[in-house]
This record gives sequence, structure tokens and C-alpha cells, in this order.
Amino acid sequence: MLKETVILYPAPAIGHLVSMVELGKLVLLHNPNFFVTVLVPSMPSQHDTFSSYTKLISETNNTLITFYPLPSLTLPDDPDHQNPVALACEFMRLNVPNVISALETISISSSSSILALITSAIVTDASYHPKIPTYHYYTSCASSLAFMLHFPTLDSQISPQSFRDLGSSIVQIPGLQPIIKACHVPEPLLDRNQGYDEFLNFATYLPKADGLILNTFNCLETRAIEAISLTIPTLYCVGPIVADAKDRSSVSKNASLDCLSWLDKQPSRSVVFLCFGSRGTFCETQIKQIAIGLERSNQRFLWVVKSPLGSNQRSLR
Repeated sequence: MLKETVILYPAPAIGHLVSMVELGKLVLLHNPNFFVTVLVPSMPSQHDTFSSYTKLISETNNTLITFYPLPSLTLPDDPDHQNPVALACEFMRLNVPNVISALETISISSSSSILALITSAIVTDASYHPKIPTYHYYTSCASSLAFMLHFPTLDSQISPQSFRDLGSSIVQIPGLQPIIKACHVPEPLLDRNQGYDEFLNFATYLPKADGLILNTFNCLETRAIEAISLTIPTLYCVGPIVADAKDRSSVSKNASLDCLSWLDKQPSRSVVFLCFGSRGTFCETQIKQIAIGLERSNQRFLWVVKSPLGSNQRSLR
């Protein structure tokens, strides 16, 4: 009998991999007879982090979730690809043949019946395989997705200007309050460059997927979800999806417990939380300036700090 398998393919960032694994657990919770295979991209800068995480998951979870490492890739040493968004997108484009090959191999070698491919990668093609339904897992909020789906329309409305050119002009987005200034859109979209073009292509692709999966729930973002549903009928809100505490390293667990213990002792709504994601790295000078600003604010704060590249924690003291 063929095994019914769901394939997950995250974007090359640890936050996407963790969220994708948690989505896999949710699939198994509702369909315990399924199997889940996670295709692990081989982004050089993320290799060690990915390896330690997948090892931890393999040790703490049952065998219904397996990992399939994709071949290593050599990124082009080209000045045109120095834009970080463009570089990441180029990596995902180069990985397309590897993903297709993995789907074929899994189907043949494990006698699997692949039910669906779920990806969070920034891609510009609606399908990796003509016979496998492809769903996009949007790991951010519904408000962000509402903006992204409306992005191609905005692009045509403001052309040839950029969002930066429009300054404080209000951007109208279905499902969102009309309070967003053009200069406040996500930084990669401010100027018309490679990163901008990549996101524009991605936004054009999204409605072509067989369905969109969102890490949110209706009561949290009702207005945005209703607006999205008008253009995307196949929308699944499956949130909130958060990392399982037992899947964190012992160091991370202890740090989390200390932080939660401290938070429990603070007055309600009194703490400022700062976290810039797994790839949000600042230089040492910027980190010190943020720290000075936080101290001068006289507000309680909890800050997830990632050491600058080429630095160490002691150098920040």
C-alpha cells in the first residue's frame, strides 16, 4: 500500500524551517496515518544551524517526520546578486531542479503517494510538479499577505515612482486601515531594484498556487482575512503555530524559562519586546545605539540579541 506523504519545502531560513516542522506536526495531529518529509535546503550560511535543529527534531520526535537534505549549491559570485533578497531568490531558483528530483526520488524509492507539496520558498512558478498540488505556506501575518497580494496593483499605480519617492503618502490596501505611509512599507520594497522585482514576481505567483496556508487565525485578523478571501478562495488559517518547547536546545530552554519567569513579575503591558528574526544582524555600533536608546527610554524591555558577524558577546559589553 502506498504511503500518503505530504512534502514540506521551507525557504532557506531557520525561522521557516522551524515553522514548517511545526506545520508538519499539525498535519500529523489531524492525520496520524500520513507521513511528512521535509526537504532541507543547503544555504551555506545556515548549514550548521539547520543540521543541529534537524538532528534535535529527529531525536525527540517519532519517525513520521523525516528530513531529506537537498544537494549543496554554489551561489554565483556576481555583483548583480549582492542584494540579499535577490541572492536568496537566486538560491531558491537554483534549487528548483533539486526539489523536482527529490519529489521523483521520494515517489519511487519509498513507494509514496505524494498528496501535496507545501512550500514557503519565494518562487515564481505555481507548481514544481504538474501532478502534485502545490500550496504556499505564508509564515507571516494576514496583514502582510494582504499587502503582498495587492503589491502588483500598487506597483502599476505608482510606476515609475518608488515607494520611497512617495514619502508620507498614504497607501490604500484592501483589508488594512488606511494609515500606512509609502515610506513605511518593508525595506526591500522601498526602491525599484532586484529585491523589489523578486518580490513583485513572487506576489504575482501567490494567487496561482493551489491554496494559501496562513499562520494566523480569524479572530486575530478578521478584516485582513476577509479581504484576502475575496480574491483567494482556497485560504487556510492554521495558526497560531509556535515552536514546541521540547524541541529547543537545553541552553534555549533555560533562557526561555528565565525570561518567562522575569516577565511574570512585570506589570501588565509594561514590557517592550525586540526581536529581529534569525537573520536580523546589526553591526556592533548599531547594537550599542539600540541599547542606549532602550536605557534612556526608562521602559522595561526584553531584547533578543544576535551577535554581529565576526564578533562575540564579550565585545559588546
